[in-house]
Amino acid sequence: MGLPLFTLGIIAQNYLIERRKVLENQTAHDTEKALQLFDSRMPLVLAEVMKDLERRILAPLPANTDPVSILVSRIEKTLLIHPDISGLWIANPNGESVMENRTKISRETKLIIKSAKNTIKSIFASLNQLPFNAEDTRKDKISQIAALGDIDIDGFFSTLICSVGRFNEYKVGVSKGVQGIFPVRDLHGIARYLIIYTNSRDNLESIYVSKHLFPAARQLNDTMFFAISRAPVNPDSFPRPFKYIHLIRPSLTKLRVKAHQVKARRKVGNTTYLISGIRGNELNFHLLAVTSDRLIRQEEEETMWFLKFAGLAITLITLTIGNFLARKFLDPVRHLANGVEAISNRKFEIRLPVLDQDELGDLASVFNSMMEGLADLEVAKLVQEILFPQDVLSTEGFEFYGRCSPASQVGGDYFDYFRISEDRVVVLIGDVSGHGVSAAMGMTMAKAIVAHPSNNFDPAQTLTVLNQVICSTMKRKKIMTCFFALIDLKKRQITFSNAGHLDPYLVNNKTATPVVQRGLLLGGSLRTKYTNVTLDLEPSDLVVLYTDGVVESLISTDQPIGFERMEAALPGLVRDTVKETEKAIRHWHASLIMPGPQADDITLVLIKVKQPSS
Repeated sequence: MGLPLFTLGIIAQNYLIERRKVLENQTAHDTEKALQLFDSRMPLVLAEVMKDLERRILAPLPANTDPVSILVSRIEKTLLIHPDISGLWIANPNGESVMENRTKISRETKLIIKSAKNTIKSIFASLNQLPFNAEDTRKDKISQIAALGDIDIDGFFSTLICSVGRFNEYKVGVSKGVQGIFPVRDLHGIARYLIIYTNSRDNLESIYVSKHLFPAARQLNDTMFFAISRAPVNPDSFPRPFKYIHLIRPSLTKLRVKAHQVKARRKVGNTTYLISGIRGNELNFHLLAVTSDRLIRQEEEETMWFLKFAGLAITLITLTIGNFLARKFLDPVRHLANGVEAISNRKFEIRLPVLDQDELGDLASVFNSMMEGLADLEVAKLVQEILFPQDVLSTEGFEFYGRCSPASQVGGDYFDYFRISEDRVVVLIGDVSGHGVSAAMGMTMAKAIVAHPSNNFDPAQTLTVLNQVICSTMKRKKIMTCFFALIDLKKRQITFSNAGHLDPYLVNNKTATPVVQRGLLLGGSLRTKYTNVTLDLEPSDLVVLYTDGVVESLISTDQPIGFERMEAALPGLVRDTVKETEKAIRHWHASLIMPGPQADDITLVLIKVKQPSS
């Protein structure tokens, strides 16, 4: 009892360790995904600015009022709410700024705006569908090139024109930012003024981070987000100050050096903090998240309580069942174990005592019946193994070799080769329908007829006699195919007759040719007669005899190997000796077929004509 509980404790401990790893990896994945989402949504701040401008400034101007005073009032209220706006001013249809002294406009920007007078006029003309000379905008650019030095005037004016009704990024000197030009119309839809908005990229990012960082972190449990600017001078950080700086400092250092993302664990007391960080893509900030393992520890505690309860329950159940099994099942199980050992030792005469009329008693009875069948199969298998040739038959000028792989313990395939005189060798292969003991008995009967002393070994006559015996004794319950050949060693001739067996292949000159001779199956009709065919063989010729298990085995496409595939492969499988060739064919066959139990007996018999010795 102590050992299973100890094992259970080890399993529980390993489970908790692996479970914590999974939860920590999942937490890191979720926080990293949340940081990436936060970074990717930075452009949303421009949509918020646009919505605020439309609501506070861009509403149509009422009639019979001073439009400049109304716009100035709207802008002043907006700047009170958004003091971080870099530039927000009004341009009239003459291209003049009417609110220049009330906004935080840089010297370069003021100079460019002054130079853009005709460009702004062209924007008004386009909005109100009025004619305008485009040559004047070109004069705007030329007039200020000397004063602005290396500032990209063409790029700025092009961005300025494209910014009507939307935001566009711009670059003035080393400064980067966003600008937009939005018309303020009267009640008739005529553009009366342009509101020109500019803000630096760094400023917009800080606005976005300060407004959305904490709400994004609240989407995750026990998590704080931190953003540290990558600016080389006076970098911003959010929040500031924050108490977890000592936890994230090593990860922040890695991000600053080269890493695009980091993961870390820091243990403080009983709490483990999981740290994830990324280098911002849209934001010029390093983004980090610190998550407490509180929920992980909570799940671990709940799991521990469950495992303790499960261990107690298993202990009680094991004690109860063990006691019952000790009294009820140990003896029958021990007898079954002895029976299994008897099978492994091939002692099929062993029988099990039937102790009770229950499932174990029934199992013992079935086991005894099985042992009787195994004893019969063992005898049949021994007989079959004795009947099959066991090694290569080598004669002057020829080599003969065959091997059978039965689908069951005892198969229905039959083959043989033996010498009947100094100059003649008999070779035959057959396939009795079915498998098991009955098929093996048919094979044994065929062996007895072929090897009978009165047999003259003429192939056609032998098959005729064999057909008559099978028809008389089997009553058409069994049929058999057979290919019978007589080899003349001196003449290098093969005389054969075929009773419904698969056509053998003659392999020479790197080709495989089927040797066709038709005949009816054995056991079909008493009136069947067979004829002989004689072929001359040449040195290096190879005759391949086989059963249907070779060509009917299924490959991975659920199709049989087939004759064409075998015919194409045989020339490349010929080796120096007949045994090596048989092994090569079987290796080729095994490489093609689907894994699983063998569906049919597989038998190969090879006749190889040797090269004459020099």
